[in-house]
Amino acid sequence: MNLSFDHRTIAAGNRQFSFREAGDGSPLVLLHGIGSNSGSWQNQLAVLSGQFRVLAWDAPGYGESTPLDMPQPDAQDYADALDAFLDAMQIPECCLVGHSLGTLMAAAFARKYTRTTALVLASCAVGYQMQPGDPVPEKVQERLRNLEQLGPEGVAQARAARLLSSSATPEQVEQVREAMAQIRPDGYRQATMMLAQGDLGADVVQMQTPCLVLCGSADQVTPEAHSQQIAKMLEGARYQSLLGAGHACYIEQPEVFNNALQKFFSRQRQ
Repeated sequence: MNLSFDHRTIAAGNRQFSFREAGDGSPLVLLHGIGSNSGSWQNQLAVLSGQFRVLAWDAPGYGESTPLDMPQPDAQDYADALDAFLDAMQIPECCLVGHSLGTLMAAAFARKYTRTTALVLASCAVGYQMQPGDPVPEKVQERLRNLEQLGPEGVAQARAARLLSSSATPEQVEQVREAMAQIRPDGYRQATMMLAQGDLGADVVQMQTPCLVLCGSADQVTPEAHSQQIAKMLEGARYQSLLGAGHACYIEQPEVFNNALQKFFSRQRQ
């Protein structure tokens, strides 16, 4: 799908956020993962905007969004930034979708703020639960080394295909690669440290928001078992496996992903 949605910016106090928007109606906010950006949601902006006012943000340090103020932010810092973004957009409450690292942001936001009417967590990044004084996990150090050695373009070239299954089209691989090549080192480093400290389970057990959990059965990055476990921790949560999809399930199987969201959000309105 060759679509283009204007990249816009808005000021929120001393911060700036960039985002893409389409449609009218109830707000639906999309939070991307660590190696992506707002442009990766083009299929959702195109289709779901028939029912919702769809907003895909660039997380702090991504796109043209101002980085956070601290070198080692946690998920709550991103949740606070999302709160400021929604205030600037004059959105009192919304349906919220987080993918991968975005699930940590989304759950932290839903836990603290009573602004989420329904929540979707896709390809859950559970975090490494690093405590103050702990050494940085080796997998996190590896991410930072790769960024230092390869740069965004090199990281994208090395990792893009891994985010999809072997059934993905060349166009889908290119879409993932292009988004990853646009990461900003400052924002990526902050997001990586948030992942190191992240504890998705600790946030979801304190949430009261209706929730759908999705994951591709061929996800090599955040294995499906992790998302299934998160769903079990959430009272009343629904779980749906996306058969054959890799980590970037909303890019690889957009019709199945979009249909799952539409059915879930419609059910919450009844």
